[in-house]
Amino acid sequence: MGRLREIRASGNEFGQLVHRAVNYILDDEEAYRRFLLDGNLAMNNNAIERCFRHIAMGRRTYLYAGSHKAAENIAFIYSLVESSKLNHLNFGEYIEDVLNRVVEEGEDKVDFSTLIPCNYQPKAVDSKVSAA
Repeated sequence: MGRLREIRASGNEFGQLVHRAVNYILDDEEAYRRFLLDGNLAMNNNAIERCFRHIAMGRRTYLYAGSHKAAENIAFIYSLVESSKLNHLNFGEYIEDVLNRVVEEGEDKVDFSTLIPCNYQPKAVDSKVSAA
């Protein structure tokens, strides 16, 4: 980062585009250091941007959700669908299992924290049923 500080101090000697890039890195130095030290961090947020692209494209339609509560429900479902995708879950199978568990166990006895996509474990299939 020392060389970048030298380039920043030199003004536009290296050109305006280089100067802008150096300022961009130095303005968020902590994030860049973390990125360079942790190979698991993505260089960009394109995966998240792709998840929400369809939401941005449908904004005009969402103005007609009907009510604020309906709009909140739409946002909840979108979040659930996209979280399922990120956790490699088939949304149809996931939501069917979750709804069945809530009905079978009762809403007051279900630990909902185990049912969110990042913590979800599919219900074990009974081997006697699957052999039939």
